[in-house]
Amino acid sequence: MKGRLKILLSAAALCLLSAAAEPPPRITNSLGMEFALVSPGEMRVGVYQPHPLTAEDAKRIEGTVFKGGQFMKGFNPTPAELQSDADGAARAALKGFIVNLPHPYYLGVTEVTQAQWKAVMGSNPSTFNSERYPGDADHRPVESINWQDAQEFIKRLNALEHTTRYRLPTEWEWEYAARAGGAGDNPSPPFGDQAVGGYNSTLHTEPVRTKKPNAWGFYDMLGNVWEWTADFDNGAFFADPVPPKAGKQHVIKGGSFLSNEGTMAPSVHAAGPASGFDVGLRVLRAAEPAQ
Repeated sequence: MKGRLKILLSAAALCLLSAAAEPPPRITNSLGMEFALVSPGEMRVGVYQPHPLTAEDAKRIEGTVFKGGQFMKGFNPTPAELQSDADGAARAALKGFIVNLPHPYYLGVTEVTQAQWKAVMGSNPSTFNSERYPGDADHRPVESINWQDAQEFIKRLNALEHTTRYRLPTEWEWEYAARAGGAGDNPSPPFGDQAVGGYNSTLHTEPVRTKKPNAWGFYDMLGNVWEWTADFDNGAFFADPVPPKAGKQHVIKGGSFLSNEGTMAPSVHAAGPASGFDVGLRVLRAAEPAQ
């Protein structure tokens, strides 16, 4: 009986240790920055499937088609031309590749705000600041920062928090959270519900959390401001499985208030500094101590 009781107690202790080791779903640091846990997983990226012109397309647009970089009036494709177009699309198609995210991590629920930036840096570089928007500028994302500025913010944030866990996300860490479990570039909720984008006719940032969060609870992953990542850009239309170790620019993701749906899509692989006044950052906090 004693032996059985000892085994039961040991099992209970292991369960308690396991529960204690499980990271909480959300954490908030001393500056009030909120982070949500992203669990390990995988995604297929780099998929490209161009849609060739069909006879129905030609009929639907009543003889006007964008082909070869210009609009052609009265275009009436022959079967051979349609087949050539389809063959070209098939050759250009890319199946992409699988990216594995093996470790959990925390990502900022919002972009870094002007108030948070000022608390760490003691200044505010933003264009859409309190002089223009005195009522809510502190809640708008910081912008007009370059990659080195973002790195300095993270360096000082780590010092304030007495840790080394804060850093910029990689492109894949960012994109995985932006997709929120989705397989492609059709986000949930749709662009119009979660993104401050090109339809923003007043052409400025909005306070974070103005729109709905994505399916994993992250706000403004699409639109508002572009967000810096840790990776160097490869100078190509699509990212490589392994980013280059050096380069002239770093990758930015997510589009901004100036972007349309095509450039806000999670898969878009762009390089900074964009327009300057529409680039900010979102911070990653490692779930485990940095090695």
